[in-house]
Amino acid sequence: MAENLKGIGAAPGEAEGEVMVIMNGEGMDSFPEGNVLVADKVDPTMASLFKRAAAVVTDSGGKTSHAAIFAREHGIPAVVGVNSATSDLQNGTKVKVNGDTGDIVVL
Repeated sequence: MAENLKGIGAAPGEAEGEVMVIMNGEGMDSFPEGNVLVADKVDPTMASLFKRAAAVVTDSGGKTSHAAIFAREHGIPAVVGVNSATSDLQNGTKVKVNGDTGDIVVL
């Protein structure tokens, strides 16, 4: 089981949901409503996912990254700069994301 993770709180708020890891854009079309988007990084081609995501977590980035900006625009929490989110979190794992503190708690 994955352990709790810590990153940079980049968009405020808290949300819970199941993890879906998106690597290199694969699986974007089947991203379920209310899941937590976990990616190595976010680029503009992934913007549509933010309409369905409960929160976003990325391995890289900072408060001015695409992930942080898109999350703030859509009013969902974001934690960026986690480094190991895509390897430590598995699809279907339920997590709570705190975009204020940068904490990701495995539930």
